[in-house]
Amino acid sequence: MKMNSACPSCRLRFESEPGFYQISMFINLVLTFVSATLVTAGLFYADILTLEGLWLFPILMAIFPLIFLRVSRSIWLAVMYRFAPEEFVAAKESSPAAASRTH
Repeated sequence: MKMNSACPSCRLRFESEPGFYQISMFINLVLTFVSATLVTAGLFYADILTLEGLWLFPILMAIFPLIFLRVSRSIWLAVMYRFAPEEFVAAKESSPAAASRTH
């Protein structure tokens, strides 16, 4: 999955530095584990899933990271923008689109 390098409307830069999204991988892991556990436990306790059917958990653990990849990156970007906006505002103000709006 490819992520845009900047927001098409406001030109906010998504890529900050190498390794910026390592925390988002952790967020993705947590979201995946919690979601897969809740789905599997819910199906198991509703008597829809038996012990022999617990093969569903590894399948969910393989599929959910693909679903949550962009969500976890967005969460991490929002957290960083909330607590360190100057890093992103400078990138936004130095964009060609922002320069053309000020003139």
